[in-house]
Amino acid sequence: MTAIRTDRCHICQGPTSEVYVRHRFLQVSSDCKPKSTTGLFAVCAACGVTQKPLTVDWVSRSEEIYAEYEIYGQGAGMEQLAFDQSTGVGTTRSRFLINWMNQSASFPETGKLLEIGCGNGSFLREFGTSLPGWSLTGLELDDRHRGLVERLPNTRYRSGSINESDDRYDAVVLIHVLEHISDPLVLLAQIAERLNDGGLLLIEVPDLAESPFDILIADHCSHFLPRTLGHVVEAAGFKVIRMSEGQIPKGISLLAGLSHEHSVPKRPFTQTDADELAGLGRKILQRHFTWLDTVRAQAREFSGAVGIFGSSIAATWLASELGGGVNFFVDEDVDRVGYLHMGIPIVSIDDVPDNTPVLMPLRPDDAERVADRLNTDRKIQFVLPPRYSRTK
Repeated sequence: MTAIRTDRCHICQGPTSEVYVRHRFLQVSSDCKPKSTTGLFAVCAACGVTQKPLTVDWVSRSEEIYAEYEIYGQGAGMEQLAFDQSTGVGTTRSRFLINWMNQSASFPETGKLLEIGCGNGSFLREFGTSLPGWSLTGLELDDRHRGLVERLPNTRYRSGSINESDDRYDAVVLIHVLEHISDPLVLLAQIAERLNDGGLLLIEVPDLAESPFDILIADHCSHFLPRTLGHVVEAAGFKVIRMSEGQIPKGISLLAGLSHEHSVPKRPFTQTDADELAGLGRKILQRHFTWLDTVRAQAREFSGAVGIFGSSIAATWLASELGGGVNFFVDEDVDRVGYLHMGIPIVSIDDVPDNTPVLMPLRPDDAERVADRLNTDRKIQFVLPPRYSRTK
């Protein structure tokens, strides 16, 4: 990666806000490691996308994160479960997405699929089980997961970039990848050139409006709303088939196909749209900053033994902000229980010590549902987070 002009949007090259918003919170890598840095934010005046400027520091920090990346390190590489906060039923993100894809489009029994940013092959494994007649390819930055992925049936592994091969595909998948990419329009254009007629593009990214903790992820440079994601995809020559908010909790799922004008990138929105989205992005950022500040202040009021609910981004951030005094993380994901995170044990719900406060770095509505569900036959001392106003 190379740094680009920080007064220009790294998506559309339009002018970003002349005043950057500097936040005062520690950050976390996307593989859930604390980072002792703070950051900058800008909002593009031309396309409305909220973003971190691609400064030399941001590029250097991201390259360090990817060089040391440990996917699902809290659970020995097992894909994280996403839980229904009301029922407690846990399902992998890959299974959620494959079910949603099958509801959204008709997939033939055979085809060729490419996953960009395949990690250790979690999605490819689930997709191959669902459609065993497909030929699958996983693409990553390096070869560290080659052995795991190539052991999957009908699957090959490539390292490098998509434009190093002329292979064509019937489906291309980007799961929590686009928010990391410094030139997403270039990548999407490359994908368009390698999709067969009738081919499909699946994208999953965090929803800025629904996830205050997304802004704390150090290696995310784009923070999307549903409308800004749709604009970017259409600008690259795709037509959105279906977009869903919350299919994956606090995420945006998008399925698209090639438009008839895919060879001519366009701007599918007006300046009025951009102005509205930029204003909304700034408002959401400020509300997230304010709420995160109250969450941190609430946590610092506790002294002595304390636990934190979860073991992912939000829990990692809060533990790092407290700088010690956290005795355990508590997680419903059985694949994580018994491991250490940040040198701190991850325990099950049933092993939470009596009379120990458990901080809940969750959105308030989610925290209330979880606490109500888990305390039906237990007496855990959950500390609900402060209220905050949601903005759409």
